Parts: sequence; C-alpha cells; structure tokens
Amino acid sequence: GDMSSFSHPRRYRLAILPYNTLSLVHDEEGLSALLDCVALHLLPGGEFAFDMVLPETFPYVRPPYEAVPFECQLEVEGVDVRFCERGRYEPESRIVTLTRTFTFSDGLVREIELRLYHWPVPTLERVLQSHGYEFTVPALDERGHPVSETSVIYMARVRRE
Repeated sequence: GDMSSFSHPRRYRLAILPYNTLSLVHDEEGLSALLDCVALHLLPGGEFAFDMVLPETFPYVRPPYEAVPFECQLEVEGVDVRFCERGRYEPESRIVTLTRTFTFSDGLVREIELRLYHWPVPTLERVLQSHGYEFTVPALDERGHPVSETSVIYMARVRRE
C-alpha cells in the first residue's frame, strides 16, 4: 500500500513508522502527503513516532562512499541462504543505496535495492511544523546523546483537532 494515502475508519493515539521507513520518502511533497494522512488518523493530541538512522554512523558517508560488503550464511526453515549487503552513499542527493542479495541453496537469487533519503533535521522539523505537528526532542540519555548509537527515535504530537 501507499503510506501517504491510506484510509481507516478509526483514529488512534499513536502512529508508529519504524525501521527508517520515512527515509523511503525522498521529497517534501511526499513527506507532506504522508504527514497529512497520518494526522487524519490520529486523535486530537495524538502522537506520531518514527526512527531515523543517523547518517554519520554509516561507514560509507565519507569518501570513498562505499562500504565493505557485509556477508553471512543463514538457515531459514531448513534452507541455506547466503546474504550480502552492499552500501553506497551519494552525498549530493543524500541517498544511501543498500543492495541486499539473497542466494538460496537451490540456486535461486533475489536482490532488493533500498534507496534511503537522509532528511536534514531542520528540514524535517520545518515540514512537521508546517503540517500541524509539534516536533519533540528525540529520545536522549542523561548526557544528551541519542539513546541509540545508530538511530534516533523522534516523536511528533499533532496539534489538529
């Protein structure tokens, strides 16, 4: 389904968009549509929680902008699977491309490519506010550092009635 144009008869206190899903939206128009749709499904004062990977934690956000491939062998329901992930960062577009290859013991190969946009926090905050959300501080520890070393969980409270 399209996460920017869904419909459900109920409204909720909390909407959650986990696992960097927001990074699949690459432009402000798409982000605006998503935020409007989520707001329609929240109760007054409801909250929208999402997480974002901190781009600086990726090893390929600095030259040469490519990561050493990560590989592992898995067994899934009795089937051997070789998994390989390659990552590349395009600094001009702020896009991280992750290519995940699954090679099964029967010779079947499947490849998935994810293109994740890393939203600059000031832009994200501005767009959230322009759509009636109150952007709250990400989850921080007692020293003021993100709770996770690789991602930040954000909360935004909708101000709409």
